Amino acid sequence: MALAVEPGRTGSTGSTGNTGRTGRILIIIAMFLFSLFRFGVPSGASFGTILLFSAAAYVLTIYLFYGISWLVYLGSGYSLWGNLLGAIVVGYLVSGIGELWMLVTTWTMLIFASVITGRMNIDRYKQLPIYIGGLVAVSLIGIAQMYPIWSEYVKAISLLSVDMTEQLRQNLLSVGAEQSLIADNIQYFQKAMDVTVRLLPAALILGIMAQFSVGYLFFLRAVDRRELFIQRLRPLVEWKMPFAMTPLLIVGILMRILGNEEIHVIADNFLAVVSVFYCVTGLALMEGILKKIKIPVWMKVMFYLMLFLTHVIGYLVTVLLGFVDSFADWRKVQNRPIV
Repeated sequence: MALAVEPGRTGSTGSTGNTGRTGRILIIIAMFLFSLFRFGVPSGASFGTILLFSAAAYVLTIYLFYGISWLVYLGSGYSLWGNLLGAIVVGYLVSGIGELWMLVTTWTMLIFASVITGRMNIDRYKQLPIYIGGLVAVSLIGIAQMYPIWSEYVKAISLLSVDMTEQLRQNLLSVGAEQSLIADNIQYFQKAMDVTVRLLPAALILGIMAQFSVGYLFFLRAVDRRELFIQRLRPLVEWKMPFAMTPLLIVGILMRILGNEEIHVIADNFLAVVSVFYCVTGLALMEGILKKIKIPVWMKVMFYLMLFLTHVIGYLVTVLLGFVDSFADWRKVQNRPIV
């Protein structure tokens, strides 16, 4: 998505100064807390405890995508890397050798994507290449992270599906449902679970992308507040997918049409991931149009509510709008002057 309006690289500026001591301390504390919450779940913990640790780790991941990028951008140097090493050691001590692969890949993802974000902003690259670079980094590392444990994921979901199917059967029997109705509902449920398993890689990668994207936006807002002479972040109504994405989209569609079953799975997950970005830019286009015609807030709320209630149809229409706008450029985003 086009997130910025600055020109290409204009040269390195080096460090732009120091952030407040409190801000640095909070980021460093977050590194150690992340290792504890992400890798230190007590053995035999209750579901509530696991959920609490997972939620804390999720939020801290977003904060660290922002925080590490910010420290890299400010040229914090040895203190950053020293504390990162300490946080990794803490993660190893609380997780042990069994979680070593997850520990290494998780911290590699955080560090690599954050260094790309911070360093390329120092060199004044356009935001789109920076954002794509970060997305590619977290995606590739995320795929490498999941690959060795993918069979365990599938096995766990399959067992969960069996339990949920039996629970659904018992619930329908308890209310006196007919056997034909029970069979139909179980069939629909199993199809939904099959789709869930098929698109699970896309869901996991999109979760990682979402964390990076939110952290990245926080980082850009921090930089914009610091350097008022240049605006890196466009408002939502100006976001759009680059037309250069179209060839990859065509390749994905051809893989879905011409490939075997394994290629179909890869294509389905690729298209699912890409469709989310087209959907976001389709929503940005709609918001831009609604803003331009100045409709009342209550009408805008009703419009989005009706769009939500259309489910898959509304999603596909929004994706299609985002795709068409990538080359039609109805809002003339590419021709906007530099701010």
